[in-house]
Amino acid sequence: MTKFSLKKKLLPSLMAASLASGVAFSGNANAIHLAEDGIGQALLAPMYLANYGYKTKIAIVNHSTEKAVKAKVVLRSAVTSTELLDFILYLSPGDVWRGEIRQQDLDKDGTTETVLYSADDSIKNDKVPAGSGVAVNADGTTFGSILPVTQKIFIQNVGNGDTEKMGHIEIIGLYAVDGDINVPASNAVPISQGMSKFALAKIFDTPRVTGLEPINTPTETTSPTTSKIRSADPSWIHLSGTIEMMSANDRMGYRIPALVGADGDNIPSPLPAGLPTSTAPFDGKVIANTAFDANAAAGVAETALGFGWGVLGTDKIIEVEMALASTMLTGTYEDDTHTTPTAGINRTRIMITFPTRYRHGEGSDVNGTIVPNNPCGVTGLVGADHFSSPFKTGGSIEYALSAYNNFEIGSAVSGSIFSGGPVDGLNQLVEVNYFIPSWPATKKQNDNLTLVVGTHNFESGWFKMLFDVREGCPYAGAPVLSFIHKHKEKALAQFTESWLVSASHN
Repeated sequence: MTKFSLKKKLLPSLMAASLASGVAFSGNANAIHLAEDGIGQALLAPMYLANYGYKTKIAIVNHSTEKAVKAKVVLRSAVTSTELLDFILYLSPGDVWRGEIRQQDLDKDGTTETVLYSADDSIKNDKVPAGSGVAVNADGTTFGSILPVTQKIFIQNVGNGDTEKMGHIEIIGLYAVDGDINVPASNAVPISQGMSKFALAKIFDTPRVTGLEPINTPTETTSPTTSKIRSADPSWIHLSGTIEMMSANDRMGYRIPALVGADGDNIPSPLPAGLPTSTAPFDGKVIANTAFDANAAAGVAETALGFGWGVLGTDKIIEVEMALASTMLTGTYEDDTHTTPTAGINRTRIMITFPTRYRHGEGSDVNGTIVPNNPCGVTGLVGADHFSSPFKTGGSIEYALSAYNNFEIGSAVSGSIFSGGPVDGLNQLVEVNYFIPSWPATKKQNDNLTLVVGTHNFESGWFKMLFDVREGCPYAGAPVLSFIHKHKEKALAQFTESWLVSASHN
């Protein structure tokens, strides 16, 4: 097996899922895990695409027909997980939000830009023309169903070599509400299917310190069992989502992997030695902070994955990563593009995303000195080593990829990088990767039917990708999400008959 360097972000699993979320795991069913039915409190979409003629359609569903959910959506770039756009979803009971990430010429100057588009009533539009006469919220906004949203994705913070045309998406169920909710300067707002989104906005736009909190908040007035607003109850927030990437000739999609939790788990206590004091207890909940909330506005701190999710705002990134960590990806392939003398059109490629790597990347101390963010508590990181375990120097993760044909004959595999190119002279992958393996060649006679004597047929088989990580985290491997892209390619970058198959995570 040949080793390569796999760079930047992460996210798979040792815990649970296969058919629905698309990942196969083993582990504790009561701890945080990837939901087998794809329904959970945090959704992690490993890839969107707004390039090469594709646009991405997103659908997010609130499965509760009794509770409204406030959710935050964050779009992140492909290479360094730079936050590109965030916004709030106002999901009434049984609601669905739909949107698109696509290229559009907003200024009518012949130059396209990456935008989020939505004509849905679950998202606000803050660009209401003066004198338009449309109904507005207290903050002057309206909803996408009244005035469709066409929001340019912000690229001013995207670094060289990064792109906003491909990336990944986080959808976080912040909290849910039920019953009749009293809000300032308003009568009680009843929560029900088909309710007014203007009424729902009065609740979700009000700061959470409203006397509606469960026990242990500053304005406690009710017990956790009777509170009408909850973040920390796993039974209250049930979200699912789908991604559909479409071009003029092709269509592919997947169900978004979902993190789900439960009240309590059997992970041993205390925490593994060496973890930072900011680490949350392992309680099996996706979000255990009873007052958790977030907004989407200029100057508001970034909503990072796991940050502030624990009791009293502690960090749950380690418990999340333990649910996602994997040492090996496996799956099947069918690829005859390296067959000689006549190459075929069947291709298999691998999508790999590391959505938590940015939680381990470089930061700065109070003196401005660059230091690694260090969720695993690793010591001795110095010099140019600005990333902490499981990532190596420069944020890389090494991998070894092997392919086996249908007769158990194996071969090491190399690959080119579709989503970023070589970095620092190494064949490194970025945080969101579209990996193109150079599958073993198959040599046939001139009739293109009979194998050359002494060779083997590698037009189909299975593969395994092993991760080599820096030790120091209390889990094995690396957090990673992945899908196998199988398709036909009749011309360069002209895909047809695409389908995405979830790789198995071990």
